[in-house]
Amino acid sequence: MIKTCPVCNETFECRNDDILKCDCIEVILSKEDYEYVRSNYSDCLCKKCLINIKTERQRSPKLSAVH
Repeated sequence: MIKTCPVCNETFECRNDDILKCDCIEVILSKEDYEYVRSNYSDCLCKKCLINIKTERQRSPKLSAVH
């Protein structure tokens, strides 16, 4: 399924029907990162944005807290 990332507005292929073939499977999120994404976005994010969020949350203690 083609989706548009709510963060960067780029299109990407979401493979929620076969998660092992989805790009996002390569991004290992902590439980806190996952909760952050889940509580701030209502749909899937592209791999690039997941990586960016993970990196930013690791750098910034303020972002580390789940909102």
